[in-house]
Order: sequence, then C-alpha cells, then structure tokens
Amino acid sequence: FLFMIIGLNAEESLYKINGDVNFRENNSIDSQVMQVLEKGEEVYLIDSIDGWAHIKLKDGSDGYVSSEYIESIKPKEKNNGILIWVILATIFIVIRAVSKPSRCSVCEIPFKRKYFKWKLNGKTKYLCPNCNRSMERKQSSHKFKQKFD
Repeated sequence: FLFMIIGLNAEESLYKINGDVNFRENNSIDSQVMQVLEKGEEVYLIDSIDGWAHIKLKDGSDGYVSSEYIESIKPKEKNNGILIWVILATIFIVIRAVSKPSRCSVCEIPFKRKYFKWKLNGKTKYLCPNCNRSMERKQSSHKFKQKFD
C-alpha cells in the first residue's frame, strides 16, 4: 500500500526545451526523428550521454535530443521521506485511538488523559482517577459490585 502512495520511480529532474528540436529514437543524428519538440515544452532528463540528453516526455515516451536544447527548471521534489513519516504517524495515531479505552468501566465518564487498568475476576477494566482511588482504598460500593461481579 505504501509503495503505491510513495511512487517508486527513478529520480528524474524536470527540464524544458529551449528551442525547437528533433526528438529522436536513439542518440545519433542518423536516428529516426519521432517528432519535433517545441520551445518551452517540459521534459524529464533520464541521462546525458556524449552531448545527447535521454529524456522522457510527459506522455511517458522516451528518446533523445541534443543536450544544447534543454535547460534545468528544478529537481523533482524529494519529499517521499516526509510523506512516509506522515503516513506512518497517521496510522500510529489511528491505531492508538482505536485501541485505547474511551470511558471508565465504573462511572462511564470519558477519559481525559489518564486511566488505570485493573484485572478483576479475569476481566480487564479501565478506571478513571476517581474510581481508581476508590478501588485503592477498597471502598466497596454498589457501583463497584455491579460492574465487577
């Protein structure tokens, strides 16, 4: 799932064409021209070989142009690491919120921050600070007898 979100593509840099240029099948002047790229068109640089730039167009097709006809715009943002941390933190928060008890087993008051875990008669119960104090003092009351029997 995370791999789909992150997008494991090779790192490529965004460039633009600085003049009309032939987009060729291979890195040779004798290679077939697939189309003419116009000035201002944005492309991704894959590699640079002997005065030729191996590029990929926005439609996904790749080929070669003379390196003289491309100029850098900006490198692709490398925020995948941040994205991974945001996703993992969100998953952790959701799991913690789901697994954490929300109300006192005795008085049914929602927990604010702190709660106490008691195991009585083989059952796990979660108590708010007030009910926990009562249990620690071993004060028996009708509420406790009903909830823990």
